Amino acid sequence: MLRRCIYKPKYFGEGSLYRWRLLLLDWKRALPVFIFCISAGHFSVVGQQLGFQLENNRKVAEVPFKKINNLIIVPVLLNGFIPLSFMLDTGVKTAILTDRLYSDLLQIPYNRKITLKGAGNIQQVDAYVASNVSFMLPEVSAYGQSMLVLEEDYLQLSSQMGVEVQGIIGYELFRRYVVKIDYEKSLLTLYEPEVFRPSRRYTAYAMEITDTKPIISCALSSRAGGEKEEVRLFLDTGASHALLLHQKKDSTARFPLPEKTIFGLLGRGLVGDISGYMGRIHQLSMQEFIFEDVLTSYPNDSSYAIAEESIRDGTIGGELLKRFTVIFDYPNGRLYLKKNREYKDPFVFSKTGLILVAEGPELNQFIVVEVREGSPAAEAGIEKGDELMKINFTRTKYLSLMDISEKFRRRDGKKIRLRLKRDDKEYKTTLRLRNII
Repeated sequence: MLRRCIYKPKYFGEGSLYRWRLLLLDWKRALPVFIFCISAGHFSVVGQQLGFQLENNRKVAEVPFKKINNLIIVPVLLNGFIPLSFMLDTGVKTAILTDRLYSDLLQIPYNRKITLKGAGNIQQVDAYVASNVSFMLPEVSAYGQSMLVLEEDYLQLSSQMGVEVQGIIGYELFRRYVVKIDYEKSLLTLYEPEVFRPSRRYTAYAMEITDTKPIISCALSSRAGGEKEEVRLFLDTGASHALLLHQKKDSTARFPLPEKTIFGLLGRGLVGDISGYMGRIHQLSMQEFIFEDVLTSYPNDSSYAIAEESIRDGTIGGELLKRFTVIFDYPNGRLYLKKNREYKDPFVFSKTGLILVAEGPELNQFIVVEVREGSPAAEAGIEKGDELMKINFTRTKYLSLMDISEKFRRRDGKKIRLRLKRDDKEYKTTLRLRNII
């Protein structure tokens, strides 16, 4: 896996760290040297200022990122040695390393073992607490940090996203800086709070930080002609959906399911798949920003633990946030939004009814994990467990999961020819894209 994790030298500077990244391209060759250097004590945080700091005493720093499935992936150098990719997630209190392999290789000591609760069919997972960990991002670094290391890769972020992602980082960065997310330019800008001055081109919101999570008030109407209702929504950069509404036990009248819904997988929690309904609400209002026919998820209570249902009604995710340049000002409890070119784009769901994950060393083997009932894929005879081999005239091994997703979101009526493999036998089928919600 490590051979895929390489960053350009401009991100972290020239010198020994870059030579390490070249070595990591050939994992087996680098391993003996890697272990020797760690054992020799080549990394130390002695004398380093604890916490996050911008390089060269600057007041503003820029961090490039990759936008994958509406999520933000940033380059991180762990303990000065291993280049990894972390998701930027406003919902995470403490940084998480999803694969214990890397912390074991670095011989990071664990303070204790803990049990975590999370959404999913299995409600508890094991993790280890590590301290005195360092993270380096372009133009910013942090020393003496805490990190949770999962016993196993429960989240399977790489398979779900189709690119290698080994961790999550969030609150510690947001609470320290004013963070600007430019989804169009794929660029984070970090400001020291005392130098940040909001532009008049942005709309300002009061933002409440509750249990480390940013929450704003919005108004929504579930159906045309229905009354608008004020809701408290968590802004989650670590969720790819547009809107999620909690289905509380007493909320059948408050958040009724839309007339047209589909049931199936909505995503993956800390452990296990999250299932529920997908539909569209009539309207969501964020002050002067108004969205109609918003794709909305309604997770089942049985597969989604709503630990904070008393303080928030749902979640706004990346499918909606990406329509803005977003500025999170945790220190002053303010949110700033400026719409971008994607603001008016419709909310589009997969027009095949297929849900795929990426597998294999190169993440270019695409396996069907669900076929939505009544969808074009179901009508074409595709089944769970089939492997997608070819789309029209292109072999999928040359595509990414994002490439495939885009092909499945094109205009209604477009004919798609597929080649798949089932039980070591390949077969062909054809379907026509259509909006199933």
